[in-house]
Amino acid sequence: MKTEETDEETSVSEDSEESEDGDNLSSANEAVEESEVGLEDRGQQTNDSDQNDVMKDCCELAKFNPEQELLLQEMHDSLESGECEEVQVRKMAALSMSMILQSLKGHDRFDSPMLHFAAVLGIVEDENRLRRGDEYSYMLAGFMYCIRVLFVEHTLPAATRAEQTAEDIDRFLDLRKKYLVVGSYSPCSFLIKMLGHGKTMSMQKINQPSVTWTRSETERPDKDILHFHGKPLPIKRFKDCIHDMIRDAEDILWQDLMWMGQKKERFDIDLDIIQDDLSFAKRGASWVTNEANGLTDKRRWMMDRMLKAPKSK
Repeated sequence: MKTEETDEETSVSEDSEESEDGDNLSSANEAVEESEVGLEDRGQQTNDSDQNDVMKDCCELAKFNPEQELLLQEMHDSLESGECEEVQVRKMAALSMSMILQSLKGHDRFDSPMLHFAAVLGIVEDENRLRRGDEYSYMLAGFMYCIRVLFVEHTLPAATRAEQTAEDIDRFLDLRKKYLVVGSYSPCSFLIKMLGHGKTMSMQKINQPSVTWTRSETERPDKDILHFHGKPLPIKRFKDCIHDMIRDAEDILWQDLMWMGQKKERFDIDLDIIQDDLSFAKRGASWVTNEANGLTDKRRWMMDRMLKAPKSK
């Protein structure tokens, strides 16, 4: 009997140990599965963030020197904190001049953020190609114009233009020679070369028409279409634009210059019946003073309307 009880107790303990081992194993499996799911979620979130980060390539490819990184961070902090516009403009000007007055001696040209930006301008993203010379030159020309304006304002500020001396002008000329001409190992030197290449390519290219017409066979001229660089511009839109401009000009004339806000008070004058004798050379005489036109008393009419108009007008 004792032996049987001992065997039973042993079997029970073995069963309990097996169940505990099974529970521990299942818990371990669940923990592993949860960790794998967590890793997959984090990996998916990382992939999603990479896909949503449209500036990822720009941040990896654009290069800034320590000074530019510091100024860029200050500019970012200024925008985030909502500082006044004057402070933001000053910090933006400092950042821009740091990029303009950058020496590229012994460096790759694309170490300059300006040249990196100019290179990106030459990409047509939706067509997966580079811009042609005639498409790219005017962009570089506008970019160089902005650079020159910033450079002049930095070296010869407009606010102190009257107080500037010959030393200030000499400093301007020295900096210009160092950073703003070809062969100066500066960003502007490479930009000017790129602009020259673009102009040369544009001159060598067979010019294609920028403006073409499509005539309507049924309803002319309203259905005629002007194509500007391939973009259709119906002639009717031109006519509507002119009519809208005339309507706006008439509203300004009546409301702001003749103090007549109600349209029912307005009147028309048939210009075909206006008499204007150019051979009549009497001093002070004109088509306004010609009695046949019925406008001789309109000066008093205008004065009366001006006196009756609210002071705010």
